[in-house]
Amino acid sequence: MIRIVTVSREMGARGERIAARLAQRLNLQLWDGHRLAAELREGGHPPHLASLAIERSPGLVQGVTAPREAYREAARNVLLQRAGKGLLLLGTGGNQLLRDVPGSAHLRLVASWPERVAQAMEDLSQQDRGQVEEILRQSDRRRAAYVRYLYASDWADPSQYGLTLRTDGMDLKDLLDLCVAAVRLLTARERPPRAPAQEPAHDEVSTAGVQRRPHIFAHPSEEAFARFLDFYRIRWEYEPRTFPLEVDQEGNVREAFTPDFYLQDLDLYVELTTMKQSLVNRKNQKLRKLREKYPGIQVKLLYARDFRYLQSKYAG
Repeated sequence: MIRIVTVSREMGARGERIAARLAQRLNLQLWDGHRLAAELREGGHPPHLASLAIERSPGLVQGVTAPREAYREAARNVLLQRAGKGLLLLGTGGNQLLRDVPGSAHLRLVASWPERVAQAMEDLSQQDRGQVEEILRQSDRRRAAYVRYLYASDWADPSQYGLTLRTDGMDLKDLLDLCVAAVRLLTARERPPRAPAQEPAHDEVSTAGVQRRPHIFAHPSEEAFARFLDFYRIRWEYEPRTFPLEVDQEGNVREAFTPDFYLQDLDLYVELTTMKQSLVNRKNQKLRKLREKYPGIQVKLLYARDFRYLQSKYAG
């Protein structure tokens, strides 16, 4: 019996369309992160836990405080309770939540970059190719950060799925026939049980994927913030990227901005300031320019009072 199917997808690979038709063909309920979040709230779970079902990078405060382990347990229980008549879950790292469930199949839909751009331009009714490419890159970053944050897993790793299918150049009917055949094959085979994703141990996360080198921080507040991030197992890089804001006709950078930290698991840049708020107009102007020029980049200006609040509330 086909009990659970999960579908992960790249934006521009026709994932939503294929998942909806596949659910119809297999007579499965179609769920996504919004439906899962609603069910969690109706089940009495607090909004900050239920909101983790939505595929987006958590902000700084949520990244520190979000109950990841409690969310994974609650979401899995809700899905298993509702899966009696069959369920297709789109996105939300469903392959990680439900990997060991008998009668489940886990698909990933991908496409080449030119195909994704063309499809997204059509879907969004957007003719600005550069803007669509930035939207696609932003989508990839946020989905990868979401899965990495909740499950310490690589969203794009093909070994995490029963089948990765490239959708280029195929009509919808052929794609559906392939997906139906794959689901039937995958749900029929026996697999050894696998424990649900567990939150990595403290020292695994604090250094995972980051080459830790001695840093010379520009201000003691940056060193304190780095220790704060390490305490909460949030991976960081110090001043990893400079964003050109203004370039002259010869291509020389006239103005640029280098945020203090990049938080990998949150896909978030953070700029600290110890200035009084009345004196940070210039920095705010740079941030506005950065957001206008790089709309897919998430950046937060953290004032001294904001950091003191985080320390007092969460570093207890």
